[in-house]
Formats: sequence, C-alpha cells, structure tokens
Amino acid sequence: MARNTNRGSTTAPSMSFSQEEWSVQLIPIQFLFLSACPVIAIRFVSRSGGKGYPPHVPVRATSLLLMEVTDYRLEGLQRDAMPSHMAVTVRGTLYPQPEGRRSLKGHVEMNVGFNLPPVLALVPEPIIRGVADTVLRQLAQQMKHDFDTGLAADFKKYRREKLTEKRTKH
Repeated sequence: MARNTNRGSTTAPSMSFSQEEWSVQLIPIQFLFLSACPVIAIRFVSRSGGKGYPPHVPVRATSLLLMEVTDYRLEGLQRDAMPSHMAVTVRGTLYPQPEGRRSLKGHVEMNVGFNLPPVLALVPEPIIRGVADTVLRQLAQQMKHDFDTGLAADFKKYRREKLTEKRTKH
C-alpha cells in the first residue's frame, strides 16, 4: 500500500536559498492511491564554544550544527487530495564526538500531523494509520540513510569553510 517510488539515486535534488537555508526534494511517496513528492526548506545554524547548545549536547562539543525544517509542501497532489491542514516539525543537531574519536553524533525529532483530505474519508481509520506509519518510517529510514552517507561529509566541509571564513575576517 505504501512504498518508496524513487527508482534511482537516493540523493534528492536540493537548492540553496542562502548559506543557511536549503530547499530539499525528498523521495517520492505513495499513500494508498495518492502519490506526492515532499519538498522541505531546511535551515542550518552553526554554533561553537558551548553557547546556545541544547541540553542533550555536551558543552565540551567543539562545534554544533542545528537543523530545522522551516517550510514544507507536497508537490504532485491534486487540490482535492491535499490535506486541509498539515503540520510538520523537524529539528536536529549534529556535533563531533569527544576528542580521540573521528565520528559525529546526531539527534533528530520529527512530528507530523494532518487532516485527511476528503478523497480519503471512506478509508477506515486503522488502515490510514497503518499506511501513514509505514510511509513515515520509510521517510525516516531514507533520511537516516542520506544522513549517514552524505550529511556528515557535508558538515565537515561546512565547518572547514566556516573556520576559514572566520580566519580571513580577522
């Protein structure tokens, strides 16, 4: 009933709005007989020195990358299939492990809520819930896979650029 409709690369197209905000097209999803391509705007903020760190991040972490979804939309759905209300909250952190390790640690929280569109009104609620759970699980797994394969490298590059930028300003 629910499946990942991405047939090729797992890398989603993205576009930079600014140095801190990006638009990312997530993998296409199919929900019962509906198909959509989620697009999110995501903001990244770099912090260091323990200032402004969330409680779960050790203050000794030398740097921190905060991530937050600031906007979202579903492309490819017709008007009658679009939820009348949709709320998506995604926040995350990424920071280096204590000295001596060459790895990063991350934490992501995701909440999704929506009103069913009229086109799904006749589908029993347990079926909707099961399919929705499967779709969200697939999205979370895909995001984790993309994170594991690309975001860590991107973070290291971003951090190097920020350090270089700070050095050239002084």
